[in-house]
Parts: sequence; C-alpha cells; structure tokens
Amino acid sequence: MSFIYDKCNDHLRRPFWDKLINFSNLNIPWCTIEDFNVITSPKEKQEGLPNNMNESFEFINVIEACGLMDLGYSGQHFTWCNQRSKEHRVWKRLDRDMVNDQWLEDIPQSTINHLPSVGSDHCPLLMEVVVRSKNISRYFKFLQWTYHVNFGATIKECWDREVSGNPMYKLQQKNEKVELYS
Repeated sequence: MSFIYDKCNDHLRRPFWDKLINFSNLNIPWCTIEDFNVITSPKEKQEGLPNNMNESFEFINVIEACGLMDLGYSGQHFTWCNQRSKEHRVWKRLDRDMVNDQWLEDIPQSTINHLPSVGSDHCPLLMEVVVRSKNISRYFKFLQWTYHVNFGATIKECWDREVSGNPMYKLQQKNEKVELYS
C-alpha cells in the first residue's frame, strides 16, 4: 500500500508520476491511497475557474500506465474544499484509492468510504478490506431467511445505499452488503 500526498503544481508532480510508473512494474498487489491534487474529469470539481483538462489527461495517462483503477467509493463525492466564503468556495475530488489487477484478485472485497471532513480541508478516506483465503471454495447457498420479518427492509436498506463506480462494481457492492446480513 502506498499513501501519498502529491505536489500542487503540475510540473512538480511529473517526476513523482514517473516514479509511480516505475513502481507499478514490480507486478505485485498494489493499492495507493493518495491526495493526487488533480482531478480526472470536470464532474470532480464544483465552482471556481474551469479545470485545465491537460492536467487531467496527463493524470489519466499515468493511471493507465500504472495499470491502476479507481476503487470507487461511498459517501460524499468531493474530498476537498478550499474552505473559503460561499461565493469563492471550490470543491474537488482530489483524494482517491486506486488498485491494480493483482490487488483485486487477492483482495476483491476492498471498499472506500469518504467520511465527513472535520477540522481539515480534506475528508478522511476509510478503507475496509476483507482478505479471504485462496483455498476456500465459495458455494452458492440459499438460506431461507427470505421468510424473516425484516427481509424486505434489509434488502431495501442494502440496495438504497449510495455507491459510486461502474455498474458492475455497484452491483457487487450492494450484493456484498446483503450477504453480510444473511
């Protein structure tokens, strides 16, 4: 796991990004939780001056070169706020958790929750990891808890939970929450 606070100026980030690319060639399970100080799309910024998409494209190229993918998250969308007055306030998603394929193979049940910010301009990221033994076979089993009084409410609660990411990731996360209750 890597925990990183990246430089604010784009020209100062590039040498570090080169180091990340070199590190990614180690071919080991890798998770990086970072304040990258750059966003990947205009949707990751609210208010302020328009985003410089050239910085975003460079960052996306680094993510791809490293073989990383955003783990997704639950909780609030923006992880940083400049804490200025309302008319000058800017929000961005600067902090993210990314993993490589080997990480997902070994630890597929990794989740990130963006917690509320208290006393900082960044919100904390809470990572939950469930490590499973590779030797255990998981078989489908139908437990007859569907007859339980709270069955419908439990399913609704699990599926109403806000999860960000691609559709398959959302499905997987919601199904896992249901499994925890069974």
